[in-house]
Amino acid sequence: MTHGAAVVDPQASVDPSVELGAFVVVHAGVVVGAGCVVQDGAVLGKAPILGAHSRAIGVGDDEPTILEAGCIVGCGAVLVRGCRVGTGAVIGDHVLLRERAQVGAESVVGHGGAVGAGVVIGCRARIQNNVVLAPGTVVEDEVFCGPGVTTTDNPLAGPRALERPGTRLGRGCRIAAGVILLPGADVGEHAIVGAGSVVTRPVPARTVSHGSPARVVRDVGAAEQ
Repeated sequence: MTHGAAVVDPQASVDPSVELGAFVVVHAGVVVGAGCVVQDGAVLGKAPILGAHSRAIGVGDDEPTILEAGCIVGCGAVLVRGCRVGTGAVIGDHVLLRERAQVGAESVVGHGGAVGAGVVIGCRARIQNNVVLAPGTVVEDEVFCGPGVTTTDNPLAGPRALERPGTRLGRGCRIAAGVILLPGADVGEHAIVGAGSVVTRPVPARTVSHGSPARVVRDVGAAEQ
């Protein structure tokens, strides 16, 4: 079902069961699976905007944008060409998914999130409002990121920065609101990072860290598992 002045490129593939809101734009090469809902003003398959000397020019130009069955894309969200959204995932209002970003099945990316190029989000993750994930960040299954969490690039890494692995958030870890994770500050499985922390070094699995810079204060208790 299509409402209002939605625009669908003839080279896009949209299942007949998909509901498109008013002023949705679906570019060539987009594949939208059965039962998806794309709300007003969302843009699917947008070409990336890159600087004249960007090393990403031409990378992934031929990759499709894929929304698997049952996805929901909120109002004003922008999905850049080459990203993929898994079955039943929810992309909130005004989210930006950059090229080659992946969001796993049943995960949620909240309002205003910015998901960088090549970011991989696993299944059943909960990414709350206004989270910024730098290019190359890996978010494993069942991770929770509170509002305003930020992973960062290394401004001193030089021209090979894009080739370096991004921050990894281990399966089931919980990152509270306002946390900043510096490059290389990986978080282990089922670890907890307290609100407002600045994480400058790896956080061991199943520990609780807090502070600026963040320090391990104790192990995760049985009731917190």
